[in-house]
Amino acid sequence: MCFNQKLRGSSLRARYEKRPLVNPAHPAGEKFRLWHWERCTSSSQRDASEAALPTNAKETALSVYPFARFNKRLETLRYTDEEYARYIASLPEQGSTTPWTKAETDVLFRLAEQFSLQFVVMADRWAAWNPTPSRTRSVNELKDRYYTVVRCLAQARIGSGTTPLPAPRSALQKHCRGMLANPFDKEYEDRRKAQLEEQCRRPQAELLHEEQVVKQAQEILRARRLRQRERRRLERLLGRPLPPSSSSPNSPSETVLPERLVSSAEEAPPLARATSWTSTAGTGAGAGMEPLKSALPRANDAVSETSAAVVSRRTRRALPAGVLVRSSLMLAPVTQSQRIQGRVDQILQELGVGIRPTPTAEICDEFDSLRQEILAWMELQRLVKRKEGELRAVQQRGSGAPSDRRSSGKRSGKRARPLG
Repeated sequence: MCFNQKLRGSSLRARYEKRPLVNPAHPAGEKFRLWHWERCTSSSQRDASEAALPTNAKETALSVYPFARFNKRLETLRYTDEEYARYIASLPEQGSTTPWTKAETDVLFRLAEQFSLQFVVMADRWAAWNPTPSRTRSVNELKDRYYTVVRCLAQARIGSGTTPLPAPRSALQKHCRGMLANPFDKEYEDRRKAQLEEQCRRPQAELLHEEQVVKQAQEILRARRLRQRERRRLERLLGRPLPPSSSSPNSPSETVLPERLVSSAEEAPPLARATSWTSTAGTGAGAGMEPLKSALPRANDAVSETSAAVVSRRTRRALPAGVLVRSSLMLAPVTQSQRIQGRVDQILQELGVGIRPTPTAEICDEFDSLRQEILAWMELQRLVKRKEGELRAVQQRGSGAPSDRRSSGKRSGKRARPLG
């Protein structure tokens, strides 16, 4: 097959023929061959006009496959008939159901050298090269036979010392050392591939269920981190670490209030009973202020008794250098949230304390401690309400009753219509 090409800027034509490439990696008589177009250099195939054309040295060099210089041949161990009869023929058949013959082993090593230990390709070519077509071999069987024979040959040659070993730093020496250090385990590979195939054949519904389980686990971890942050915030407010809870992390009664904050109704004074956490947990903050107002006339007599039941936190502020007005500490906000600060001021007014009392040394300290205690009380009240909601949800889930949810009209921003 040939064609003529007209050269640019000339009336002459060059003749090209399709010729095979010389590839050292493939034998000459192999069916698979690479072809290329090459300019005819033979005088018998060139006319007078073509004879005047200069011969391109690059095109002549292209007759050799250009990527042949990158060819790498794997060097494998070769055994003799004597070594096979002495060491390999008596090997136990551990990984295969049918015994291996010498012809099959010879074909295996020939394929390993030709395809550079690409066992998937070797298993594909095994049907055409196998001397006994009735016997089929899997990829793991080919691996097990090859690595077992190489390991046996390396051990025998090292023990006898008669056969010369390869160079210490050669690829074959490293290959033999790897076989001696890490023998091939066919049973493990069979189990691994079976498990991998089982995972690949899982139905879509099972995968979706597993994704939902992972999302639920992430939500649980997120809620646990949120509870830990709330616990650290409460510890900062109370000025002391909270006792560890013995319940499970997902139980509603995880946070246990310290004994200094929760006292019994018999031992606590009237002001402590009025400010007990359990009495104000289920009701609003405004309803919890009524008993506090009635207890104000007796507050002066119960200050010493209340100090054991209510946390008295003396805030140590970083005072600036220079002249300082003590009353300026009363103007400093107790929290960064304006809404919570407004609620603290409202509770102070309901208690009749006022947000700007007389700024004496004792009043300034007590006023600042009172604001910190109100802030801790609000935080604990919110925590108790949330825990009670979790407890009701757990009880309803255990009894099978539907949980209380807001109407869909509130969630969608529309007004819910009355029934009937």
